[in-house]
Amino acid sequence: MNTQGTIKTNEIAETANKLNCFAFKCTTLDGKLIKGNSNKNLFDSNLNELLKTIKGSNAELFLIEFSSNGTAKAAKNCYHLIKETTPGLAAAAPVNYNYQALEPARSLGEAVKDARELAEMKSENKRLEEEITRLKLEAQEADEEADEKAAAAVELAEKPADKISGYLKEILPSFLPLAEKYLEIKALQAQTAANALIKPAPQAPGRAPMRHPFRPLPNISDNAKIQSYFNFVEKLPEHLFNREVQYLQANAPGLAQAVIEKFTEENLQEDENE
Repeated sequence: MNTQGTIKTNEIAETANKLNCFAFKCTTLDGKLIKGNSNKNLFDSNLNELLKTIKGSNAELFLIEFSSNGTAKAAKNCYHLIKETTPGLAAAAPVNYNYQALEPARSLGEAVKDARELAEMKSENKRLEEEITRLKLEAQEADEEADEKAAAAVELAEKPADKISGYLKEILPSFLPLAEKYLEIKALQAQTAANALIKPAPQAPGRAPMRHPFRPLPNISDNAKIQSYFNFVEKLPEHLFNREVQYLQANAPGLAQAVIEKFTEENLQEDENE
């Protein structure tokens, strides 16, 4: 929905007077109705009820439409509505909507490619962990065989001297290859473990480090960029989505609330459809 700009809750009456439009409809960002008015004589009372409802809401950002008579055919003026924090209340830090213009950012396709490479790295790390486990099992088996051979050597030492030479001829051909294999497994195990710990993250030659495509955050009054940002957030894996919400909560609580409400409502609708 295209908007004319952004106003605060204490500017609703002033805006209605300027537009000479006393019919209004206030909704959440996902279109859920909060309060409306279609009668000029009831404007003040309905506005007071709207302000009370917004004051008790956890949301920071809403949509409000003004029209001359409240009918669908009437010309409408739509604004983003920001809840003004009442002085003295224990409220969250004020939201700074004065964002800078977007810097050149990586495309969504490149961001998806980076996410795919990250998934491949995790898969490779898992494979290395399984390889290390397999090598540990082989080393354990080799240790057990070595213990058996050691016990045999002790038994050999207790035998009479005239029987030792014949026993050595019997055991040495099988013991030496086993010892060599044991040492090879130990060396391979150590090398694999070292590679798993120091292996750097793969990066395409000549490419700059991965950058977030929406840093700095888009201006809340720029509807097209906000919609592009929502499309980007919708495609994020769950762990990256949670990290993005944490960043928004620390830097732009109003936009964080809008993202949470939008995608929580969509998920609930999908669950109901299923």
